[in-house]
Amino acid sequence: MPPLPDPCAYGAAVRIGDVVYLAGGCRDQGLDSAMDNFWRLDLSNLEQPADLQWEPLPPWPGPARAFNLMAAQFNGEHTCVYVIGGRRADPTTGSVEFLADVYEFCPALYDAKAVGRREDPADPSPFWRRRADAPRPIMAGTAIDIGQSHIAVLSGADGSLFDQADQLRDAHPGFPKEAMAYHTITDAWFSAGAIPANQVTTPAVRWGEDSVRDPIILASGELRPRVRSAKIWAVRMQEQGSTFGAVDFLAIGLYLAILVGVGVFFSFRNKDSDDFFRGGRRAPWLVAGMSIFATMLSSITFIAIPAKAFATDWTYFLVNMMAVAITPAVIALFLPFFHKIDATSAYEYLEKRFNRPARWFASASFILFQIGRMA
Repeated sequence: MPPLPDPCAYGAAVRIGDVVYLAGGCRDQGLDSAMDNFWRLDLSNLEQPADLQWEPLPPWPGPARAFNLMAAQFNGEHTCVYVIGGRRADPTTGSVEFLADVYEFCPALYDAKAVGRREDPADPSPFWRRRADAPRPIMAGTAIDIGQSHIAVLSGADGSLFDQADQLRDAHPGFPKEAMAYHTITDAWFSAGAIPANQVTTPAVRWGEDSVRDPIILASGELRPRVRSAKIWAVRMQEQGSTFGAVDFLAIGLYLAILVGVGVFFSFRNKDSDDFFRGGRRAPWLVAGMSIFATMLSSITFIAIPAKAFATDWTYFLVNMMAVAITPAVIALFLPFFHKIDATSAYEYLEKRFNRPARWFASASFILFQIGRMA
């Protein structure tokens, strides 16, 4: 493997695909040598080890640090690198400062900007984002991606007893026994519950590829200053499921009963095809509008669009609002025309304007389009 650009200890690294990212660490033994280094190594060409080389990248817009945490996770648009916490020596007083800040680096955005030369690749601002601080300082701990958009912090010191380690010795209670989690899309931290042990200065390794079901291994580590553990912990995510209960069956049963009742009631009022298809032209405008709107509802409307809006921004809101924006034009231009020709649908108009095969072709095309769109 190629040598690092500089000596580095007490840093952190994470992998995205074939690329390894390394951030933070000390150039020397003292904390005053903490760096703001950010390097990456592309391992896609392992067959040619002589071509492998670490690439310096713009550092995060924050202080230098060591004993920081790193993780890679999806932020709703791209898979990003997260640099979390750590500690450093204050350059003026020399005292130790414990960090809780979080920075997000987007490799996809950096590569696009650097290749296009639209902005200075050495400027960190287009590629880094400051995110919400952790609830407490975190250093020398473990962070790992969980599921689609969470980062779990399974261990870490907070520095609360850092200056008392020599006095406490064996009376040191250890590090906080509480896991934390960060949601990359909502930029929010929350408690992930109590943990049996907080083993720092050790990595977290997933035993498998499934970021939800496969266990996370924490081997050895430091329980308190100068005391290491031989224990190996396997961490598994506890899934909370739900069953389809009596209330759910009751709701569906009532819904179906109401639909059948409405159908039976209006079946006695149908005298011809005009009554069946257009309600004898007696349907109130609100009922007709709701019927048209309900026709176009789908799982995309209820699930996909809200999910994408949640993961990104309000851009998808404009997609739905176009239906409202086009309504005046439909009322002013299209509805009078179809009302004038007395056509039940646009397909009936095609038959009157051309012939029946044209109507069949248009109807079949629309059906195939909807099947392809929903598949």
